[in-house]
Amino acid sequence: MIYTWCKKKNADIIFLQETHSTKEVENQWRNVWGAEIIMSHRSSNLPGVAVLMKKGIEVIVHSKIKDPQGRFIILKAEFNDNLSVLINVYAPKKQTVSNFLKH
Repeated sequence: MIYTWCKKKNADIIFLQETHSTKEVENQWRNVWGAEIIMSHRSSNLPGVAVLMKKGIEVIVHSKIKDPQGRFIILKAEFNDNLSVLINVYAPKKQTVSNFLKH
């Protein structure tokens, strides 16, 4: 259902948080989406993040950093002849945000 909603938005790049995904479902999610997905996950009952690329958009990912805890993805990517840094972050609860950001 979320992929249908995202496709209707017609955005080139979409950031998702709280994906609760695992490595085992990554290819399945990519097939359902029908285009590139970059995911950072830990387990199905813990937060995760994903970056969805619109089908047909030409994106060259030069580098990526994925948090092993599933909290962020940092991409250095080129699209539409522009080099950009894309950061998708799902920060923890308020009381631990400052420690998370310092780390």
